[in-house]
Amino acid sequence: MKFWFATTALGAMFIGQILGGVTYAQELPQFSAPLDCVNGPECFVQNLTDLDPTTGRLDPMCGQATYDGHKGTDIRVRSFQEMNRGVNVLAMADGIVLRVRDGVADKLVETKADFAAVKGAECGNGVVIDHSSAGYKGWSSQICHMKNGSVNVKSGDTIHRGQKIGQVGLSGSTQFPHVHVTVRKDGQVRDLLTNSKLGDGCAGRSLDNLFSKTAWSDIVSRNQPLIDAGFANGPVNGKTLLRNEVVPPTTNTPLVFYAKFINLKKGDEVLLEVRSEDGVYAASQGKPLTKHQATYTAFAGRKIPGKAGKTYLGSVKLIRAGEVEFQKDGIEIRF
Repeated sequence: MKFWFATTALGAMFIGQILGGVTYAQELPQFSAPLDCVNGPECFVQNLTDLDPTTGRLDPMCGQATYDGHKGTDIRVRSFQEMNRGVNVLAMADGIVLRVRDGVADKLVETKADFAAVKGAECGNGVVIDHSSAGYKGWSSQICHMKNGSVNVKSGDTIHRGQKIGQVGLSGSTQFPHVHVTVRKDGQVRDLLTNSKLGDGCAGRSLDNLFSKTAWSDIVSRNQPLIDAGFANGPVNGKTLLRNEVVPPTTNTPLVFYAKFINLKKGDEVLLEVRSEDGVYAASQGKPLTKHQATYTAFAGRKIPGKAGKTYLGSVKLIRAGEVEFQKDGIEIRF
């Protein structure tokens, strides 16, 4: 009896603890969600603002969910498939459009040549909005990486909170479908989750949240580490899932269960199990992570096909500091 078990990883960040501790100051903006994650697919917070003034990195929650010099918050969708269906990008408050760029191709940036090709247009297709007219004097928002051809506003337009301004894309310097959101006060970058300034570091950070309570509820408080799980006819990796290239298993192929996570911590362990009425079909337990991982994909399976007329149930656990941090059961496939 041969079992498959493996993990693949990409990057080295985690989102940290983003719940609790924040406040809502009345004199500060209350920005709405930049994506329609209620009527559209699930959205996930991937990267936060880097508050470390050195060449290191430190997110506003004292974690590693950022990279050196990152000046905003990245909110993603799961895959190319969801991006292609169309996920609306929304104005976060009333305002006047200052600048617009469209016409940058949607392309996954993977090589040095890819990065060089978007130099000077790293934001891709984007919009900058001045929110002074909404009573947020000196505040502006910039939203990047929208889908080529989707931007539907122009410089000088008056827009309203929640108004569609484009769709999620893969333009500019991007490695997954998302929007990068930067807010500024009098030209100075502020972190959306805490109103901290670049260089504040963890000890000097503010905890005045700039998201509205509704936005916090719709996106941030729902954030979870598992973004995808299911069955395939063989081993998978993160890019296979991102590109929707997973081939479902049949009774003539191997049966593999996979799970994809974002923002795991050093020391985390991922446990996978597949069961049928006959008992455990396949299982795996990854070794504790040796570093933070921005994206992490694990799978477990066997070369023996599943049997016709049977149901197979996948379950996944994330173990953190010896405790179950996250668990999902009952992921089903029936032949």
